[in-house]
Amino acid sequence: MTSICVIPARGGSKGIIKKNLCLVNNETLLNRTVLKAKSIFPNNKIYVSSDDDDIIYEAQSQGVNIHTRKPKYASDECSTEDSLLSFLDDINSDAKYLIFAQCTSPFMKAEEFLNIKTKLKAGYDSAFSVYPCHDFQWKENHNGKAVPLVNSSQFRVRRQDNTNRYVEAGSVYGMLIKKFKDEKNRFCGNTALNVEMDGFHFEIDKPRDLILANLLAPYFE
Repeated sequence: MTSICVIPARGGSKGIIKKNLCLVNNETLLNRTVLKAKSIFPNNKIYVSSDDDDIIYEAQSQGVNIHTRKPKYASDECSTEDSLLSFLDDINSDAKYLIFAQCTSPFMKAEEFLNIKTKLKAGYDSAFSVYPCHDFQWKENHNGKAVPLVNSSQFRVRRQDNTNRYVEAGSVYGMLIKKFKDEKNRFCGNTALNVEMDGFHFEIDKPRDLILANLLAPYFE
């Protein structure tokens, strides 16, 4: 059974204009993601889904498939899940698994694609990349009182013992297509974690993130 990979890359980002075409270490976020995908998937199994002519032009230069996204599925109000479901309806593929990657994670690794595929082929319905978290996290209750999310305020474990917690990396996700269509949720069915112990995890959201990514890129490429 085959897998296909899609890279959603709409043109209407608000925090950073044309974010997917911004440069990190002299390469666009889109191209960085496509090249990682190409190390695992053949070109004919990779799609870039976009509503933007400049993004489509850049994707075409990489020799991958283009999916032209309808305006309804390129708005701020449209969820990633809805855009992926529309993509699947449009291409009408007989693939069993869908892998999707987000351009906003400039330091994702090619191994993430392979590891996600392996999890799905092992029988999981969905999988996604995470990294370990040892932070001490808090929230405020409805009265404004500080409440620990993990430890009690009376007993505080050592940071290195604060284990078995993970943060969503925001980079690579995978789903059994049939299950995803049924549940309309990327975390459908029986979900597995792809724990990335090494590497550097970073997401581009604000202009300052781009500055930091370019400063850090020589150390994490």
